[in-house]
Amino acid sequence: LDRPDEALADLANCVTLNPRDANLRYLLALSQLAAGDLAAYRDTAGKMLQQFSKTDDAQAAHWTAWTFGLVPQPIGDPSIPLRLAEQAIASDPESTFHRQTLGAALYRAGRLEEAREVLAKLEADWDSDGVKSTDLTSTAYTYFFLAMAEHRLGRADKSWACLSKGVRWAEDEENTTLWNRQVTLQLFRKEAEELVGVEIPFDDVQKKNRHPKPDTGL
Repeated sequence: LDRPDEALADLANCVTLNPRDANLRYLLALSQLAAGDLAAYRDTAGKMLQQFSKTDDAQAAHWTAWTFGLVPQPIGDPSIPLRLAEQAIASDPESTFHRQTLGAALYRAGRLEEAREVLAKLEADWDSDGVKSTDLTSTAYTYFFLAMAEHRLGRADKSWACLSKGVRWAEDEENTTLWNRQVTLQLFRKEAEELVGVEIPFDDVQKKNRHPKPDTGL
């Protein structure tokens, strides 16, 4: 409803009422980024890491790792969210969202070849199986992180191709009612386009990217 101040206040109250819910802390951190308050995000993420760094709950581990992957310069030691991402995927190796989170955590930790390997396998699954974005995750996340990894590894053509696919999927989801999906897509698209050095008009994506348009069901 474009009432961010009220949203932030409500989410902060939710965290106070249920401090053990890692997903609520993630939503608060994301809403702070949406409001442009990087300092508040870092504070929330730091407290999240303090609480869940030694958790034995796979979902809490996942949401903590994912929260730290939202920005280009995460706070603290990137090996901790990476360990949490590995913990989450160990609980469900076939989970697309856990695999995306592991790829993002590897990328943030500077382990580019490993990140590319994880994300490229996801890309192959998207392309071969026609897997759709779900209520938990977006196909575009994989392509944006893969584009950045390929770019930093010096593979310009592959980087551009992945970025164009990510933009295509993101454009297909732009009217979703899930505010958190919209914010996350905007964050990763902006970061990927700035790193790769191009801003891709949607018309160009339609011409160059022949990936079938997804039916998100959202």
